[in-house]
Amino acid sequence: MNRFRSDVAQTPLAVGRTIRPRHDDRANDPQQLHLIADLHARLMALLSRGKNLHQTIADALKLHAERPAVRGTLLVRRAQNGDLSIGSHTLDAAKHDVHKLQAWLLPKAAESLAKGRPVIATSVEDGLECIALATRSLDFSAVVTVVDWPTGNAQRAIELSVAQTVLSFLEYAAQRQQLEESSRQTRMAAATLELVQRIQDAATIDQACLITAAQLQQHLACDQIFVGWVGGRGRHDAAGACRVRAASKLPTIDPYCETTLNMNAVLDEAVGRGTIGSWPPLPGIRTHQLLAHKQFAGRDSLVISVPLKDREGQIIGALAGTGRRELATVPEFTRFLSAIEQPVGEALNVVARHQGSATGRMLRGALAKQHRVKQIVALIIMLVAGILLACPWPYTIRCESVTEPVERRFCVAPHDGLLETTMAEPGDMVSAGQCLANLDGSEILWELAGVTAEHSRAEAKRDAHQARYETPQAVMADLQARALANKRELLRFRESNLQVRSPIDGIVLSGSLDRRENYPVTKGQVLYEVAPLERLRVEVAIPAEEITHVEVGDRVTLFLEGMGSETAEGTIDKIRPRAEVRDQRNVFVAEVIVENHDRTLRPGMQGTAKVSTDSKRIAWILFHHAAEKARAAWCF
Repeated sequence: MNRFRSDVAQTPLAVGRTIRPRHDDRANDPQQLHLIADLHARLMALLSRGKNLHQTIADALKLHAERPAVRGTLLVRRAQNGDLSIGSHTLDAAKHDVHKLQAWLLPKAAESLAKGRPVIATSVEDGLECIALATRSLDFSAVVTVVDWPTGNAQRAIELSVAQTVLSFLEYAAQRQQLEESSRQTRMAAATLELVQRIQDAATIDQACLITAAQLQQHLACDQIFVGWVGGRGRHDAAGACRVRAASKLPTIDPYCETTLNMNAVLDEAVGRGTIGSWPPLPGIRTHQLLAHKQFAGRDSLVISVPLKDREGQIIGALAGTGRRELATVPEFTRFLSAIEQPVGEALNVVARHQGSATGRMLRGALAKQHRVKQIVALIIMLVAGILLACPWPYTIRCESVTEPVERRFCVAPHDGLLETTMAEPGDMVSAGQCLANLDGSEILWELAGVTAEHSRAEAKRDAHQARYETPQAVMADLQARALANKRELLRFRESNLQVRSPIDGIVLSGSLDRRENYPVTKGQVLYEVAPLERLRVEVAIPAEEITHVEVGDRVTLFLEGMGSETAEGTIDKIRPRAEVRDQRNVFVAEVIVENHDRTLRPGMQGTAKVSTDSKRIAWILFHHAAEKARAAWCF
């Protein structure tokens, strides 16, 4: 006889299902609610302790095992070949043989993974019951909770709910750690990008090294940052050594002071190692070539260094930081230094290669020996150009535009049913009240006939009970008859509303079910969108840099596609207060209402609009964009 019994069939528990207690006094014990609330509070308190995910999972399993009915919790892991095994557990090894229970628990975990729902099974011989919950968001496959047996349905439901709460907490903790890691990486990438941009803005390599040292010292909150550059021909070879080029908090470098000489030795060790190094040594990092680090750090300080590499991986320099020894325990500190090896190195290398390549060329004596006639002609041309540039001229702004209807009306399905026939499609001109589609009413007629028959039978049943003075039965039959009467009226209403009609005169803009028949539709589903054509709204996309020159009432000339050489005139009626992004440009939308009595314009037509504003000087029209950009660049 099999000593293991599965309760999945007789107790199909699922997440969120409530099981009514049967002859189980423990389910009504207020202490159970207190224990569950206390467990939830203690689980939430684990998140504020700052531990890693593995420690949080271990602490959560220990809290779960403290419940009176819980013997222990097991984590089931899946290997690459699909085999399941017990990763860690909180069972008491002195009371339970885990290897013996493994043959019973692993199949239940596999069953939960296959079915995608909780599985509950009982071992009568051992007096145990297991609750297997599958998960796919953690680095293990299932969580199995072992509880005492026998137990009632209500207590079993409580333990299942607690196990699901613990599993949900573990999944939340894993997702939270992933979000925090993504946030840290995003901040690290943003800081690296900002540092590289500041380096590339430098004119010389010395200035770039000084910017690097100052920015890193501020970002890492350490005592000092030193940046070194490889001498010789720009590479670390026998002819050159890494020398300090800049240090934070120091405007200039004294190459003969003791600090600089000691730091040169540290930078040489960093270049020789080719990887991150520190004193005291970081866990998991080789400790060779750290003598200069040790001497510079002394007893209380931390010295950490990384090499700087170019795009090809060649070492072109190094940087070193000093500070408190507690900084070595901050993971973000060492991660950031390791991440900037190549970006900062390549940025410094680019600055070094282009140093001096942008030297300005002065025009010397260009007009010193020009002929006097040419000078006079040039002066006259300049005067005429100055006069022309000072003349006023109407300032026009070219913008993209698109026509839209002033209003839109929607034709929806009055009730659920089948679309029998459609009589319109997008682009058709329709009038108010015109039938656009018909719904199949055969099913409604059949249902109406059945409801009518049931209503008559209910009335006859009511009359029979009243004749026998059976008042309760007569009242029930009367209520049933009234319900059937209401249902009959509803079906008659649906029978009289089988046609979908246009509410206004206009054009069909869209029809999600155009030219489809015998197609199921639901109540409220939009079948057609109809818009009038007498008046249209033209949306003019005004560039954000030009919005200060445009006002309501300005004249607009429209050149729309499909109109040939014809134009339409209008004035700006409204400017939306919020900017929008259209075609990857930041614009303000101005609305122009145009009359369309001949119905030549259609919604969706695109074109160009010319907005006429106040007159400006020609010089302002030609150069105000460049002047505004220069002013913005100078201010920031």
